[in-house]
Amino acid sequence: MFQNAQPLSAETHRNLRFRNLPDYSFARDLLYAPITYTEMLEASKVYPVVFPKEGMPVALLGAEGRNQFVDDNGQWTVPYMPAHVARYPFILGHTEREGEMVVMVDVDAPHFQTDEGERLFEEDGTPTQVVEQVKTFLGAYQEESKMSQRLTARLLEAGILEERALQRKKGGEQRTVLRRFYVVNQEKFDALPDETILAWRRDGTLRLVYAHLMSLSNLRQLKG
Repeated sequence: MFQNAQPLSAETHRNLRFRNLPDYSFARDLLYAPITYTEMLEASKVYPVVFPKEGMPVALLGAEGRNQFVDDNGQWTVPYMPAHVARYPFILGHTEREGEMVVMVDVDAPHFQTDEGERLFEEDGTPTQVVEQVKTFLGAYQEESKMSQRLTARLLEAGILEERALQRKKGGEQRTVLRRFYVVNQEKFDALPDETILAWRRDGTLRLVYAHLMSLSNLRQLKG
């Protein structure tokens, strides 16, 4: 994903046309996807959702080299698709100005390799409705990502995350197929002070924890 991302501009991309393709072959090698706190409930129904050492929660998509949720025809095989994947081939990128971000496009994406589809710019260089909708989506995703990172940081600060590895038995031996992800330690979570639990209920952290814990049963379905 995002192999050749460029800042979107009327000067460079005036003739670019976008076609929304139902082919997710570009994500075939994607083993995990960041998940925002607003996605946790739906994502937890189909993916194991765990935590990195820092940053956003992540949905595990495969254990050994391939995303098991993309089939040989490039179709996504479960009902919920992470927004990280759904936003492709658009992404926000930083500019040289601190705090400023700009829409970027992967110009090598198959969505642009056509003379059909919707224009991104009018003849006079004005962004079309397609670009305006992308900006709205990416802006909301960026804000949710920041909040998700803050919620994850609270779990780290509370000391309730523990490192885990995923193992599978192959050839008569136990092999580690996925390393260095973090899960909530149930005992440490249950031992948290009441005032912490109350604060987490109010700010959304508690929903994040419960969705994560429910999702761990999906580890059994992860191939590897």
